[in-house]
Amino acid sequence: MKTTTNILSIFPLALLAICVSCFTGCKKSETTKTIDEDNVKASKAIILSLTSQELGEKCRVSEESAKTNYLNMIVRVTGKVEKILIEDNGSRYKTCQITLVPDITCDFAITHKDEVQKLTVGQEIIVQGNCGYIGGGQARLRGCTIGN
Repeated sequence: MKTTTNILSIFPLALLAICVSCFTGCKKSETTKTIDEDNVKASKAIILSLTSQELGEKCRVSEESAKTNYLNMIVRVTGKVEKILIEDNGSRYKTCQITLVPDITCDFAITHKDEVQKLTVGQEIIVQGNCGYIGGGQARLRGCTIGN
C-alpha cells in the first residue's frame, strides 16, 4: 500500500512535468517553423532583372511605383560603372561601393574589396543586391555581388 501511495503522489508531478515539457516543446517548434518559413520565402525571392538605365528611369518617373515594385526585392542590374569608392583605413567605418549610370549605388561588404578594385569606370557589369532604398530618383542596392 505504501508503494502505491508513493507512486500516486508522484503521478501529479510527473503529469505536470510532461505538460510543461510538451508546452515548451510546442513553443520551440512554432518558433522554428516561423523561422524556417521565413528562410524559405527568402530563398524563393523573385530576382528582378533590368538595366541601370531602366531602374533609374522608373525611380525618376514614379518613386511610389518604383518603391512598390523594387523596394526590398532582390534586383539584378546591368550597367556601366560611373564611380568606385573604397575606404578601408582600418577604422570602424569601411565602405565598398560603386555607382552605376544613372545614380544606382551598389553597396558591397568590405570582403568584396579586391573584386571591386578590379573594376574600371565605364566597364559594363551585372550587379545583384537587395534594393534597400529608393528616393530622389535614385536607388541603392545593399549586400551586392558582381555576377554574370
